[in-house]
Amino acid sequence: MGEFTGSIAVDWDGEALFRYLSDVSNLTDYFPRLTSAEPGPGDEVTTTANLPEGGVVSADGWFRVNEDARRIEWGAVGTNDYSGYLHVTESQDGSLVELHLHTTRAADDDADVQHDIDETLRNIKRLAQHRGAVS
Repeated sequence: MGEFTGSIAVDWDGEALFRYLSDVSNLTDYFPRLTSAEPGPGDEVTTTANLPEGGVVSADGWFRVNEDARRIEWGAVGTNDYSGYLHVTESQDGSLVELHLHTTRAADDDADVQHDIDETLRNIKRLAQHRGAVS
């Protein structure tokens, strides 16, 4: 079972950043393997992603936004027991983004998954630096 975390400081207002990150239509902008994300009724979402070992997977899952806590939670029930959260907090210089991922598909020391976590966080920072993308 794999547990992966990462965080990054972002020079952007936490409220604006969270608003952008919590929009399902923006997920493919910052999650590197995600190729599509379509909202369904309630908290349902359908996603398609490229797998690290090759191939493509589509899954129905959930995507929950807690605006008061600036926390996004997502997951899909199935053989990979996949779930995660992203939390945005204010910091002295802008915002801090924390990302956590749980999956039974990979061990804790899986370098590919940790690389994807780090790349996701770098993508968020890059998008925030191009302030026109995060509004």
